Amino acid sequence: MATKVATLPNVHSWSPTEARTGRTRQRYAADAEGGNVRLCCGCVPVVLSEGGEKRVILISSRKKNWTLPKGGWEKDETAMEAALRETFEEAGVVGDIVDETPLCAINYESCKNASCCRVHFYAMLVTDVLSHWPEEDQRNRIVVSLPEARQLISKPWMHEALDAVEAISFKPSLTPTPARSSDTEAIAEADDAIMQQMKWITAAPGLVP
Repeated sequence: MATKVATLPNVHSWSPTEARTGRTRQRYAADAEGGNVRLCCGCVPVVLSEGGEKRVILISSRKKNWTLPKGGWEKDETAMEAALRETFEEAGVVGDIVDETPLCAINYESCKNASCCRVHFYAMLVTDVLSHWPEEDQRNRIVVSLPEARQLISKPWMHEALDAVEAISFKPSLTPTPARSSDTEAIAEADDAIMQQMKWITAAPGLVP
């Protein structure tokens, strides 16, 4: 089921000029040893050529490496909303989540503070590329083929998300299903499934609502 941006309530609160900052609303879980794991979400933004070839939008990190848009999953949003918001803030593109089930969930170590993070990537079919966006002064963006993306992204763990997108059959005529009354429940169930799939994590009281 494709999920339209319009069916996600929190997108209307996004600032067109400022990205969210700070960690006060950040979601965490606890690992088996009691350490905190930062939960993140992101997208693989897909653009289809006229011939149906899958191309992806990459952004430059603050260290000028090419990467996929991602960031912290906050307490006042669903995982899909977090993924779409981070992609809007960092890459200046909007679109529709192709499947409410994440492409993959990857553990990685943050370079900022050597903390453990877990990111859930979603496949997003791009519907609009914006001329201005919150982090336009901090990042560049490019559209490349999947093989080129693998060469440009220096972090091997991100290649899992690219591999998962390659396995999906996209069609140029793909249109999201109309909003249904059950969308909110389906999204909530998808979030619950994400948390339950993290078998190596035991939820820390007071950290994950």
